[in-house]
Amino acid sequence: MILSLRHEGRMKIFPIIVFCIGCFLWGSCSLPETKEKVCFKNRCIDVEIASRKEDLIKGLQFRTSLDKNSGMLFVFPGPDVVRFWMKDTKIPLDMIWMDEDKKVIFIETDVPPCPGDSCPTYGPLAPSRYVLEINAGCARRLGISVGGQAEFRF
Repeated sequence: MILSLRHEGRMKIFPIIVFCIGCFLWGSCSLPETKEKVCFKNRCIDVEIASRKEDLIKGLQFRTSLDKNSGMLFVFPGPDVVRFWMKDTKIPLDMIWMDEDKKVIFIETDVPPCPGDSCPTYGPLAPSRYVLEINAGCARRLGISVGGQAEFRF
C-alpha cells in the first residue's frame, strides 16, 4: 500500500515537473499580460501611463526606441493648456492632445528630437486633459485625426 501511494504521488507530480521544464526551455508560460490601451475605433496602442509628476516631466526622454504600436499616455489632474518639448527625446514622435471626453483636439506630427536646450514647444492653446505620444507616422497610419474619439482600456 505504501509503495503504491508513493508511486501515485510521483505520477501526479510528473506532469507538473514536465510543465515547469517546458516553461524553462521554451520561455514563459505565464498568462498573457494585461496592458493599458488607447483605442481609436478598432485600432489600439499599448500605452505606459504617466500621471505622477515625475513621469509627466520625464516622459519619453532618453529612450532610443518605442515599439511599433506603443506609446505613452500623459494623464493630467484636470484640463489645462499643456505644451510639450522634445528636450533629450531621441526619437521622432506624433503627439495627440485630447480633452476630458477623450476627443482629439490637436495633433502634432513628425516632431523631431531636440538634443539641445533651445527646443520649440508644441501644443494647442485650448485646454486638454490627455496627451498621447507615439512613433512619428503612427497617427497617419492608424487614421487618427482631430475630432476622433479615443477609448481607454485599462
